[in-house]
Amino acid sequence: MKYSLNTVLILLMLLFYYPTITVAKTVFMENNNDSTLLSKEPYLIFSGEDGTMQILWQLVQTEICNLTWGNDTSYNLGNVNTTEYGDDHQHKYLINNLDFETEYFYRVVVQGDTIKGNFRSSPDENEKTLTFLAYGDTRSQPSHHNDVAEQMLLEIANDTNALSLIIFSGDFVSNGNTETDWDEQFFDGNLNYIRDLMQKVPYLATVGNHEGNGILFAKYFPYPFYSYENNYWSFDYGPAHFTIIDQFSDYSKGSAQYLWIEDDLASSDKQWKFILLHEPGWSAGGGHENNEDVQQLIQPLCVEYGVQFVLNGHNHYYSCAVVEQVVHITTGGGGAPLYNPDNSYPNIIKSVKNYHFCKLFIDDQNLHFEAINDSGAIIHEFDYKTIVADISENTLSANNFLIMPNPVSDITTISFSLQNETRLKVSIYSLSGELVAVVADKSFARGEQKLLWNRTSEGQKADPGIYFLSIELENGKRISKKIVVVDY
Repeated sequence: MKYSLNTVLILLMLLFYYPTITVAKTVFMENNNDSTLLSKEPYLIFSGEDGTMQILWQLVQTEICNLTWGNDTSYNLGNVNTTEYGDDHQHKYLINNLDFETEYFYRVVVQGDTIKGNFRSSPDENEKTLTFLAYGDTRSQPSHHNDVAEQMLLEIANDTNALSLIIFSGDFVSNGNTETDWDEQFFDGNLNYIRDLMQKVPYLATVGNHEGNGILFAKYFPYPFYSYENNYWSFDYGPAHFTIIDQFSDYSKGSAQYLWIEDDLASSDKQWKFILLHEPGWSAGGGHENNEDVQQLIQPLCVEYGVQFVLNGHNHYYSCAVVEQVVHITTGGGGAPLYNPDNSYPNIIKSVKNYHFCKLFIDDQNLHFEAINDSGAIIHEFDYKTIVADISENTLSANNFLIMPNPVSDITTISFSLQNETRLKVSIYSLSGELVAVVADKSFARGEQKLLWNRTSEGQKADPGIYFLSIELENGKRISKKIVVVDY
C-alpha cells in the first residue's frame, strides 16, 4: 500500500504528538476509580502540628484498609492497617515524624482497589518563604468547581512550591446539613480534578452560612476546633499565622471567641498574619452587603496586631479592598453562581466577575498576590507593600485641593489629583455647619480630577460669603477647606 507524502507527515505528527496530549490530559487523573467500596476517596487536612499530615476517606461498608507511604512510590516508610471510626465507615490516619518541606507519596488499598496521592509536608517554623492557594464558595455547580480545580493543579505543576496548603473561605455545598449535597457537589468521584487536588493538597477551611449547623462540616473536616460548637482555631505554617473565625458563633466584644481572637493575634510573632472568615467586611456588593461586625470588631484587631490580610468569600466573585493597610480579599468564585460586583463600594481596588482562585507567595518581608481565573488568566496581581503604599498616597490633605471661585460667574472649580482609584464625598457647608450642597459622592479614577459647584443651581443655592469644602475619604477621615464666594 502506498501513502502520499502528506499522509506520511500526518501519521508521523500523530505518532509523536498524540502521546503528549494523552499524558497531559491524564497527569491529574491517575486515580480514575470505579470502585463501589469508596464513598469518598482519600483527601488531606493539616492538623495544625508541624511534621504531620492527616489522610481521610470513607467506605460504603465495613472493611479493613491498608495505608502505606514513603519518599517515592516504593512506599517503604510506613505501613498500617486502618479500621473505621464513628458510625459511617470513615477512616483516617495521622502520619507524623515527617521531615520539613519534603514530598511524600501514599497509597490506600481496600480489597482490590488502590488510590494514590502525594503531598509536601509543612515547612520549618523558621522558614521565610511560603506559597499557598485560596478560594471558596464551591457549592451547587461542581462542574465549574472542577474547572477551577484543574487550573489549580496546573499552577501546582508549573510551580511545585504551591504544593503546600489551600485556604478555603467556606460554603462547600448548598445545604451543609444534607449528606447528598456533600456526596454530589463536593466528593463526587467523577470530579477528577477536585479529587486529585484534594489528594495532593490539604484544605484549611472556615465554616460558611451554607454549612448549616456545621455537624457534617466537622464530620468531614475534623480540625482541632476550639470546640465542635465553636468552629474557630489557629495554626502557624512557616512564616505565616492563620486565625480562623467562626462568624456563626458569638464573636461580639467581650465574648469568648472575641477574647480568644485578641489573645491569639497578640500571642503570635509571625511576620505574616492572616484572618480567614466567610462574610466580608469590605466587598463589592452585588449579593451580600458588607458585614459591619468585621468592620467594627475584627478590623481594629487587625490594625492593632498587624494582620495584613483578611480572606473571605460569601460574595461570588473576586474583589480586593484595602483599609488601613489591611487587604480584604473576597474569593467566592469557586463554583457557586456568580454575582455582579459593584466597584464603587467603599475601599474597593478591584473586582472581577470570574470563577477563580488566589495564589499568595511570601518571600521574607515581601508578599506577591495573584488572582487567577478558570482559564488560567491573571485577573489581578499586586505586591502587598505596593498596594498599601498606593492607598496611603490617597490620604489627602487640604493642600491637595485647589479651589478657584470664578469672580465673574456662580461656578467654583474644585481640582485635585489621586494616586489611585478612591471614593470621595465632597460637600459644601455654611459657617454655622449647615449642609448647603453635596457636590459628589462617588468613586474617582486615578489622576487629575475636576468638580464644579454652581451655587445658583437647584439644591445648591448659596449667597456670597464664606463656606467650607468638606471631603470625606473612604477611610472615614475628613478634610476641610475654606471657600470665599464673592458677588460679581
